[in-house]
Amino acid sequence: MRILITGSKGMIGQRLVRKLGEKHTTVQMSKEMGMDITRSTDCEKASEHVDVIIHAAAELDETKSPEEIWHVNVEGTQNMLHAAEKNDVKQFIFLSSVGVYGDTHEKLNEKSKPNPITTYEKSKYEAEQRVWGMQEVFPVTIIRPALVMGPNTYWEQIFKTVKKGLPLIGKGENAWQMVEVGELIEFIVRCVGNEDAYNEDYIVAEKETHTLKEVVDMIAEIEGVKKPGSIPPILGMAASHVFALQGLLTRKKPLLIPAHVKRLFKHREYDTTKARKLGWKPTLSTREALEKIYFETIGNPKKQ
Repeated sequence: MRILITGSKGMIGQRLVRKLGEKHTTVQMSKEMGMDITRSTDCEKASEHVDVIIHAAAELDETKSPEEIWHVNVEGTQNMLHAAEKNDVKQFIFLSSVGVYGDTHEKLNEKSKPNPITTYEKSKYEAEQRVWGMQEVFPVTIIRPALVMGPNTYWEQIFKTVKKGLPLIGKGENAWQMVEVGELIEFIVRCVGNEDAYNEDYIVAEKETHTLKEVVDMIAEIEGVKKPGSIPPILGMAASHVFALQGLLTRKKPLLIPAHVKRLFKHREYDTTKARKLGWKPTLSTREALEKIYFETIGNPKKQ
């Protein structure tokens, strides 16, 4: 089986390459092919003689313009779909996001009504519609991961922020269910070539649900520092606007923007019954996943 992975230089893509390689699968990586998903000719060439496409490439940076985000997340996905059709690909696996559901105070499942709000969320939802539109041409599988925990710069910055003692914006009483990157990889691999996953969508999240405050307190305990206090949401939002303006003036990426603050207030609680019926079962606790991240980033002496 030949598999093409887009976004293969990212945290998820790199691990997918290694995991699929262990199964003696021929894996083609977009980064090694000099591939740009916004160029249709690149997509068509990379997809030649491929059985399965795992489309993980996406623009996540909400400081980018709406046009840039849409260009990558929607038009790039459309390019991949056209390439898959032209090259007779047997399955198209798309990594979407639970963000397509927008803001809610309910426990979400695959039947919950999408309500994307931000440009990123809207772009992922629109990309999903393009993918669903091809399900009569080839089998598609849509995976919506919760916030992914893993050893990258995003989580390294979170640990450093907690260690500095910076306060939490708001009380953090909202549910904050995530998924560890290794367990997400296990689910994606389980979907490859699996007819039970054809033309299906899945929410993938960890087995536990904690509040945001509980997660932050766990990080503080792992760091060996005092648990942080909190500030009112209005102060955090005001600070984010100041940082955003500073970023515009200096043309540097701001430390904090309003979109980041709004994400902190989201209720993140998911029903993973459907994913579990495919035989997948998350095993790590939230604490274990956070400790794993800590060792692989901040706490790893080899990185010092």
